[in-house]
Amino acid sequence: MELAFATVHQLCVPLLDRLDSLPEPQRDALGTAFGLHAGPAPDLFLVGLAVLSLFAAAAEDRPLVCVIDDAQWLDRASEQVLASVARRLFAESVACVFAVRDSGEEDELSGLPVMEVAGLRDDDAHALLRTVVLGPLDDQVRDQIITEARGNPLALLELPRDLPSLKLAGGFVAPTARTL
Repeated sequence: MELAFATVHQLCVPLLDRLDSLPEPQRDALGTAFGLHAGPAPDLFLVGLAVLSLFAAAAEDRPLVCVIDDAQWLDRASEQVLASVARRLFAESVACVFAVRDSGEEDELSGLPVMEVAGLRDDDAHALLRTVVLGPLDDQVRDQIITEARGNPLALLELPRDLPSLKLAGGFVAPTARTL
């Protein structure tokens, strides 16, 4: 469900004690966006400036990192505001990190610096799997786990966890449907 400013609200709630220190137009825009008071739809630019000001104020105490996971699911207003904030971080001790699946679509985050994170290579996946499965591991079972995990480290840790040792060793056990 699209709830305007939902993500911005989640990020800023711990910083709302600084709301009164914002310039009045920014304070009013953010207050309206968060439903703290009634008013017409706030200007996205003012909401963005307010968020930037809150982040900068918080970063005066210590550096601030905002991590937004699954950014492909951001509400549109939050995406616009946070992209605007990320583009205006220059002298502040603030970093915004957006984790997003590659959708191939242009969005508000387009143009921000990108670091692509790929799955583990097969030899690294094998090494990680060896740290989880301490008993015997059948070659076909190992290869199936590596294939199904597609380089995802969490999947490599979790897939073998609930498999009985008999199955890992190549025995026959009735398969069970399990979601990761």
